[in-house]
Amino acid sequence: MAKRTPGLQRRNGVWRIDKCISGYGRLSESCRTDDLAEAERYFARRLEEIRQETVYGVRPTRTFAQAAKKYLMEHQHLRAPERMAHSIKALLPFVGEKPIDRLHNDTLVSFIEARRRAGLATGTINKDLSVVRRILNLAARVWRDESGLSWLSAPPLMQRLKGSGGGRIRLAGTSKRCCLRSYRITWHACACSR
Repeated sequence: MAKRTPGLQRRNGVWRIDKCISGYGRLSESCRTDDLAEAERYFARRLEEIRQETVYGVRPTRTFAQAAKKYLMEHQHLRAPERMAHSIKALLPFVGEKPIDRLHNDTLVSFIEARRRAGLATGTINKDLSVVRRILNLAARVWRDESGLSWLSAPPLMQRLKGSGGGRIRLAGTSKRCCLRSYRITWHACACSR
């Protein structure tokens, strides 16, 4: 029987990495497999990634899920964190495990199509995409790792969807005046002429 690689542990039928690496710290994550050979290959690949990062300063690959988690943790103070969390929750099944350096308009097509099939307005989908754009911009411009490298070399240009604004209700001038009078706000004649 072959010896098991030190640092691999089996928990609930799934292999996990739990190892202290000098110059890096503790590596603790799931291999997402119950096959020992596959877990050992994954472990070797992760060790090589860490060596490339610590010795040569190579930027590590990070998934959208990791970036989204950091974004939510840092931006809880904003006005509508629930809206951002809702957008991220909708995005994760489509791009959660994709590396952030591989995200662009074409990788989000399946997400956009699913949201359209769900009957959502273009504006709502654009709000979801703006969260992706914001996360990728922060990853490229603000977030740094222990080596001082940004999480992403450059953010992709992600375009907004074109289309109707959806079911937006606009008040006519007389309705505006009635609504404003009920709140005791004066409506000037120059504003009504627009």
